[in-house]
Amino acid sequence: MRYIVTGGAGFIGSNLADTFAQDHDVTIIDNLATGSARRRSSTSSTTPGWSSLRGASPVSR
Repeated sequence: MRYIVTGGAGFIGSNLADTFAQDHDVTIIDNLATGSARRRSSTSSTTPGWSSLRGASPVSR
């Protein structure tokens, strides 16, 4: 199954995305305005099943 998590760099969203990513594909949408720097760097392509979209252009189409 595929999930989209908005706010995936924040505390709740990142934990939810971690849980979903264990068995599913996860796409995170976040403006990165408030997530911790440590969490933002760990949501990169180092975690299998994660995709990150940056900026508004991917979702404003």
